[in-house]
Amino acid sequence: MLLSQRKQEIMELLKEKRSISVQALIELLPVSPATIRRYIVSLEKDGLIRRTRTGDNRKYYILMPEGERTLQNEYERIKKQAADMERVLQKEEES
Repeated sequence: MLLSQRKQEIMELLKEKRSISVQALIELLPVSPATIRRYIVSLEKDGLIRRTRTGDNRKYYILMPEGERTLQNEYERIKKQAADMERVLQKEEES
């Protein structure tokens, strides 16, 4: 599954912070609240994140194991692309 840049950013924030509220995402990312909510719904529907509640009934989102695997796959895909690009550039320099 390919992630959009913003969805990947949301998942990276979740991985870093362990849990995060929609309000915190709105404050951290330069997109509209409606867009954040659409991304959250999409990620939750795909089973990559899950909504949870704290003792004081506040809603937070956490990264699910499938989300961690997807994020790792994205890192590997990007790493491979970078290596491929480096090989192409080296071949061009040699020519």
